[in-house]
This record gives sequence, structure tokens and C-alpha cells, in this order.
Amino acid sequence: MAAYRRYLRDLVDTRAREPGDDLTSDLLEIHAEDPHRLTLDEVSSILFSLSFAGHETTTGLIGNTARRLLEEPGRWARIVQRPELIAAAVEEALRYDTSVPVWRRVSTRPVTLAGVDLPEGAKLFLWLAASGRDQSVFPQPDEFDLDRANASQHLAFGLGLHYCLGANLGKLETRLVLEELARRYPGLRLAENQRFTFHPNISFRGPQVFRVRTGPAGH
Repeated sequence: MAAYRRYLRDLVDTRAREPGDDLTSDLLEIHAEDPHRLTLDEVSSILFSLSFAGHETTTGLIGNTARRLLEEPGRWARIVQRPELIAAAVEEALRYDTSVPVWRRVSTRPVTLAGVDLPEGAKLFLWLAASGRDQSVFPQPDEFDLDRANASQHLAFGLGLHYCLGANLGKLETRLVLEELARRYPGLRLAENQRFTFHPNISFRGPQVFRVRTGPAGH
């Protein structure tokens, strides 16, 4: 992530010298009008946030949802037969195997949560993934259930003022991918004997490599 930040900062410097038809150059036009309104470091930070929030999270969601649907052949068969279940599958994947399992916050005032006193300015890790397995909210939370009535009560996109602005777009992109996969590859299945690996960080979760079979068994 540090290397990626440096890459984006270099990109900003390059586009400052050689503008093009792209978002970086558009942001630099704002900087050129008023350098204090939007600094070069802030342009770099915006690019960093957009690429992670709008790309890494959604690719992880697509991979996680497809994995959960294919790990049980009966689930994929239901999706192929009833594509209208795809929206529910996406919500259940967000609850069961979210692509952002933890995020950071800082308390703005003293507060007591579950009997724990937190001072103002406390640095917190919010385990969003754990909230999706709360059995007081979700019956049998360790089961992936396409028919779960309240799957959308997950906190995968946050809540309140911090609710993700791209939530509907991310879900739409995932739904469209799954609709097309189900249409083109009704016999889709996981490749045998694969072990999923994940990036070594706690903020983003999605399979690094995801192998599937599209042809008849044995192909």
C-alpha cells in the first residue's frame, strides 16, 4: 500500500507536467486554480481512496460471492434456474464474507460500548465481519443462506454518516457479473484441489486467485 501511494504521488507529478484526458488531470485543474483548495498530496490521496474504495472492495465482493455460490453446487444451480436470487446472494455474501472485514475509526466523544468505557480520541478497529455473524440478529449466522430474510441488515457498507457512497454501485456491478456468468456458464464450478490465498492485510478480503471450470466434468 505504501508503494502504491508513492506510485500515485509520482503519477500526480507526471500529470502536472503532462496533463491528459483523465481524472488526475481534472483534479489538477482545481489545484491550478487554487493550490490551497486542493494540494498535490490531497489529489494523490483522493486517487488512492477512489481506487481502493471503488475497485479493490468490489473485486473482492465479486470473488467472495462467486466462491460461496460455487462451493455448494446446489447454490449455483438455484442461481442459474432463478437469477432473481442473485441480489439476495450478494447481500448474503456481504454479511457472510464481506470484502472489508475491518475498518478504522476514532471516537469523537467519551462513550461506553458493551460495558467498555472509551475516551474521546480512542483509535478503534471495527470488526464489520464479526457483526455479520451476530446470532442475536442473524439466526444460524455461520450458514450461507440464499433465503435469509434480513441479510441486508449487515454493516458491510457502514452505517449513518459513514455509509458507503458506492454501496449501490458495488452491488450492481457484482450482480451484473453473476447474471452474465449464470447465463453463459450454467455448468460453472470450482476447479478441484485449489487453496485460496488472500492479501496479507486485515482491511480487504478477496481471493488472489480464483480458478473455475466451464466445460463438462473432467475438462
